[in-house]
Amino acid sequence: MNDKQHEITATKLAKSIPVVKSSVTRWRNGKNKMDSSIMKTVAKEIHSVALHYSLARADYNILSFKESKRVSKDLFATTADQKKEEHDRQEVQDKAFESAAVPKEHRTGKDYECINNYVEQLMEEIGSEITELLTFCKYVGLDANELIKKFNEKCGG
Repeated sequence: MNDKQHEITATKLAKSIPVVKSSVTRWRNGKNKMDSSIMKTVAKEIHSVALHYSLARADYNILSFKESKRVSKDLFATTADQKKEEHDRQEVQDKAFESAAVPKEHRTGKDYECINNYVEQLMEEIGSEITELLTFCKYVGLDANELIKKFNEKCGG
């Protein structure tokens, strides 16, 4: 939890949940973890997109790629790896689209496997993009909640 988020104090948050203030302090300092029911309440109280997203990932088993453990390589090797990954992703997408074009009653197990692989890959990519957005907003001091609210208003969502 970020102390600046809507400038909510530990005392105020503790009263609204309700828990003891020392619990909130331990959560803020990373000494204790919240269970998901408390986390949902806290997310509502502090209006935290990052916390809501974290809960959604857990609820729907969406992977988080906030921090990659990959070993860094030189620039050319990294570029080659990236191009191969892009090619592989495109190949998975092409196969899924081909399988999706087959009428449902004629789809094979292989068609469904291709479709499911693409959906899993797409969810991972979306999760990665959201995590990147939230991390970037936090880094540059932008309010992700406000940006998402404006975006939803603009799009009618």
